[in-house]
Amino acid sequence: MVGANENSFTKTESRIGGKMPDIMPIKFRIRIANKWHYWGFIDGVWCNPPYNYGKVKKISDKDLMERSRLWTGKKDKDGVEIYQCDILSLPNHHSRVSDHQWQVVWSPTSSSWGVSRNLTDGFYDFFSFGDLNGFENDCKIVGNSEVDQP
Repeated sequence: MVGANENSFTKTESRIGGKMPDIMPIKFRIRIANKWHYWGFIDGVWCNPPYNYGKVKKISDKDLMERSRLWTGKKDKDGVEIYQCDILSLPNHHSRVSDHQWQVVWSPTSSSWGVSRNLTDGFYDFFSFGDLNGFENDCKIVGNSEVDQP
């Protein structure tokens, strides 16, 4: 595992030797040299961010924070983790949702994850994951807004 070494702790150990609580992993990913790199608190072990990667120049803290995307805690129907800025297809939901592709976003207004799309009049639609009860059972990741830009 990236960031793990002989001094790393197993997923059931902590620095003080106690059992780690069962908590949701805090995962980030960043695109470097056309590959996704994952970092954060994964499987009970801290994995360092990819500050240096091969011949790619060093990534600054600012760049790392601006370009990293957070895991939502959800997976699509194929079991693929859904991250911020992924594009989803939601084929089996009501008509306002099913015939469009949606970008995964964090809404500071509602303090929740959801999906959004721009409308032609300068406004946008937003549905929180809670509004789309059970969406992960039929959604599919079809792209990523940062990778699939024209």
